Amino acid sequence: MVDVPAILNSLDLGPEVPAFDVGDVNEDGDRSIVDAVLVQQFLAGMNVSINENLADVDRNGEINIVDAVLLQQFIAGIVDDASAEVSDLSAPTEAEPGDQINISATAENTGGIGTVQGIEFRLAGATLDTNVADLSPAGTENSSLSRSTR
Repeated sequence: MVDVPAILNSLDLGPEVPAFDVGDVNEDGDRSIVDAVLVQQFLAGMNVSINENLADVDRNGEINIVDAVLLQQFIAGIVDDASAEVSDLSAPTEAEPGDQINISATAENTGGIGTVQGIEFRLAGATLDTNVADLSPAGTENSSLSRSTR
């Protein structure tokens, strides 16, 4: 008999995917007014170099003035930074070697701007898989993993 809770370390948020935070459109490691201005210039049709994925601050799949405004509000301290949390972890309490186990959880962004997070599924200290959660402000995403025990 395999004691799944004893070997399932946790379902943790891993490092952000991509390497830079949402809103850091020039990828300099800092979200600043420069990033907000670059988004506005991009929207005005100016020839600027930005990471378009990071410019979608509200994570709705489009870059528009809402993204520039959210970024400005974050910089001014009006909205909170993204803060992803994992909840509703569901895993079997035990399994036989060779059994299929299903693990699921919900990732929630409690912050005021979007985030992209890696959700790491770990078993006995080893990362089995990483799913990517692309979360809008106050957004949630369910993530799951199905694996056979050894």
